[in-house]
Order: sequence, then C-alpha cells, then structure tokens
Amino acid sequence: MLSQRHRATNLHGGARGAEPGAGLDRARGQFGPRRIRFDTQSHRSRRRPPGRIIRNSENIGFCRANNAGYAIAAGHRYVLFLNPDAFLETDFIERAEQWMEDPAHQDVAVVTGSLLGFDIDRRAPTGTIDSTGIFQTWYGKWFDRDQGRPWTGELPSAEHEAVPAICGALMFCRTAALETVIPAGTRAVFDEEFFMYKEDIDLSVRLRRRGWRLSYRSGLTCFHCRGWRGRAAMTPAARWLSARNELRVCFRNGGKGLLYSVLKVLFVPFESALIDAAKRFRRSSAERTGGRPSRP
Repeated sequence: MLSQRHRATNLHGGARGAEPGAGLDRARGQFGPRRIRFDTQSHRSRRRPPGRIIRNSENIGFCRANNAGYAIAAGHRYVLFLNPDAFLETDFIERAEQWMEDPAHQDVAVVTGSLLGFDIDRRAPTGTIDSTGIFQTWYGKWFDRDQGRPWTGELPSAEHEAVPAICGALMFCRTAALETVIPAGTRAVFDEEFFMYKEDIDLSVRLRRRGWRLSYRSGLTCFHCRGWRGRAAMTPAARWLSARNELRVCFRNGGKGLLYSVLKVLFVPFESALIDAAKRFRRSSAERTGGRPSRP
C-alpha cells in the first residue's frame, strides 16, 4: 500500500488540520503487505500511522514520491495509491482484492470506487460526490464525473463500469499491469516530468493503450478531503504546470482535444492577470465598505 505526502501548492492544501496518515490508520488490519508513506516537506505530526514512513528534505513531487514508494514495494501482487487526505471505508481493500482476483476481471489494471467529499474543518462528510471516474468532454477537457452532486447511497444498476481515467487519490492497481507501462531501466509508474497534476490521467491513458481496462465500482467507497479550492486559489506556476501537463496528455492520447489544450496553455498568463485584478477589486471594495461585502 502506497501513500504520498508532499506540500505542493493546492494539491493537499485542503487538508488543514487533518491528521496525516488517516488513510493508513483506516486501512489497518485490511491489508497484509507493507504500507509505505512518503512525506515530502510536510508538517511533522505527533501521530505515528502504521507502516513505514520515508521523509524527504525537499519537495520531490507527487510522481517521484509515488515511484520511490512503488520501487520499495516491488513484488506485491497489488498496490494501492492513496492520498494522505483520503480514508477508506472498512473492508475496502479486501473487497477490491477479491474483485480483482475474479477470473473475469484479469484484464483490469486499476479499480477505484466512489470518492466522497469530506469537510476537514467540520470533520464530517459533505454529502456530495468527489469523483466517480475521470472523463473527457468532446472538446478535450478532462473532469471528475459527478463532482459536487449529492451522494444518496443509491448505486447504479451496473456493479462496475469501464472508465477512461481514474483519480490518483484512489487507485487499486494490479502490479502486473503497471509493469507493462514502466519504461525500461526504471521503476517509474508515473512520468516524473509531470511532477504533479494530470499524472493520473497520463497513467490511465498509457494503461488503456496497452489493452488494460480501468474500472469504477460504485460499492467501494472512500472519503476524500481534497485540497482543491478552485483555479483562483492556484499560483500562476501551478496553473501553468496543470495546463502544460494537459497538453502532454493530449499528445499521448492521439491528439484529442489539441485545440482546447493549446488554448488553455496560451490563456494561463491572461488568466493569472484577471484573477489578480479580481482579487484587488474585492479588496478595494471591502475597504470602501468597511470590510462589509458590497450590495449585489
């Protein structure tokens, strides 16, 4: 079981006040193989989650941290990539493993479940869905399906379904499948040139091109605090990295969405200027009204 911890802008910013390693604690007793957690420049915690913790003195990024953990965990049949701000429902791993062992599912590389929102400030579920798989619009934009929709607990008629891509916060992977996309002479599951953002989509695309399936099982649930606060909260560098990586995925995905991806990269400088201008306007408006929001 692999989990990563790295302080990159906005990736896990929403985990304020979270107890690091919550996902590992919840998984205690579910899984026999080793649990490895990479901690890249995160705040030290008094808690000691189960498993092996490897701390880095610098921010090596989502991709490199996970690759280092994967190299250590080599030899296991399955690997779980789990964000530190995500925690599993009881028996998630056992059920996922049993499903993957079914002879009918031997061509499935990765299975994920229903990622549900969790408010770390209130320490309670948000009642909404975070992701049920990653999809792509006709013009090329990748998005988390069902994000923000109410979670009723009602499951769709199909027990599972194939999806184009899977959110990197929760990926239960078949090691044999991952080995087919690792470049020769490396242990790099994720492309380290991505650093962070869209690396999960890139891995999904590479696996599907090798003939593997990616599956979503609605009955497997996991809560995700998600540090995402919208593009306005991202630094210009982070917005650029996200747009650049989306263009990388586009080229690896047969060029689908090329126009959208190129325009997104070109728009980043203007987007940053517009966001900064909007922030200045809100500050000046608040000052004129004595800190009170202006009348709509």
